[in-house]
Amino acid sequence: MKKLAALLGIDGAVLAIVLNRAVMIIQAPLFIYFLLRYLSPAEQGFWYTFKSLSALVVFAELGFGVIMTQFVSHEFIALRVSNGFVRGSRASRDRLFSLVRYAMCFYMLAVPFAIVILSLAGILVFRKDGNTILAAWLCYSLVGGLNIFTLLMQAVYQGLDKAKEAQRNALAGSVANFVFICGLLYMKAGIWALVLGTFCGLLVMLGLLWRISAPFWMQFWGHRFSLRHGWFREVVSLQWRYAISWIAGYFIGQFMLPLVKYYVGVVEAGQLGMSISMVSAIQVLSGAWVTARIPQLSMMVARGQRAELDALIDRIQRNSMIAFSACVVLLAAALFLLFPLFHWETRVLPPLYIGVLLLGVWANILMANWGFYLRAHKEEPYMLPSLVMSIVLSCVVWAILYYCKSVFYALLASSGLTCVLLVVARKIYIEKRISADVKK
Repeated sequence: MKKLAALLGIDGAVLAIVLNRAVMIIQAPLFIYFLLRYLSPAEQGFWYTFKSLSALVVFAELGFGVIMTQFVSHEFIALRVSNGFVRGSRASRDRLFSLVRYAMCFYMLAVPFAIVILSLAGILVFRKDGNTILAAWLCYSLVGGLNIFTLLMQAVYQGLDKAKEAQRNALAGSVANFVFICGLLYMKAGIWALVLGTFCGLLVMLGLLWRISAPFWMQFWGHRFSLRHGWFREVVSLQWRYAISWIAGYFIGQFMLPLVKYYVGVVEAGQLGMSISMVSAIQVLSGAWVTARIPQLSMMVARGQRAELDALIDRIQRNSMIAFSACVVLLAAALFLLFPLFHWETRVLPPLYIGVLLLGVWANILMANWGFYLRAHKEEPYMLPSLVMSIVLSCVVWAILYYCKSVFYALLASSGLTCVLLVVARKIYIEKRISADVKK
């Protein structure tokens, strides 16, 4: 087992993330059961439309959490953590804590902005669906603000080479979220189960994060600066590129479901939402290797370890594809054996549709791994291709749903265009990788 773990690049950090994702996959059938048992097809549609619209926080967060993990990792190479406190030279601590302070100030603006964006989007989409749905959405918008603040704290702590601890905390929060939501569904709370359950799960996650990282945050709040470093120009020079890529990613990955609800129907939106949730679990699990290695990638770049860096990204890509292939086999078994047994086939898209979705997921996994490799160099070369693709894809999907009202053709266009973007992304990745090796 140890040899197999070493071959697949599984250490404590990766194992924590894999376990996190594995628990999500184990929870999935139970979660699907509760949704099918206690929600009507229309409520299922509202449920997944809520989940999709909540991704609009990207317009306020602008990819800042990922940036923070990478920047903190760069600063942490001259420091260490002992008994929960950061140790090292005063100048290095000044730089690290001034970076965290800058992040906190940014989120003082980002959180209220996120709540306003979510609220307005929900009013537009749900204005004809009754006061109960609208009230639930407005409360869920407040939960979205709390969520991005919690993710910031997670991102900062993970950047201190604490990927394993951060992922364990995320796992605990995920389990708490699952228990609360299923319990509320059992009590017939309907769409409010999503709102209240998510809120309770976030409180658990925030409390556990404070328990394991309290010394760091107390040190941060009590730190007295001898030198202050201005991070605005350095962060913003990269963040605007991240922001465009993240916003483009929303239109590429999340924009379809609200359109399906608006133009086709809430039941079809529920089928699409549940299908997307299943394939998204595969994408998240397949991305465990690169998620665990974000701090390590950034540190290798800062130290100039080119050979080790290139070897690491190759292992990450291989292991991601192995995980993806295994998950696809399990999903196929569930679709063809389990779902018909319990008469669930009408609550998800047909297998052919899901196969088309998986094609897009495969392309996204490859591009995500390349993207993290390139962002470790504090670059965002996928900004322009992502922006162009998001505009083209949004227009094509909107036209198909508006004129044809065909979910299948919309999915086919989405996955096909994603594969086109994959070809462009691979070309950029190879060019940048060769350029970085030459510079060395």
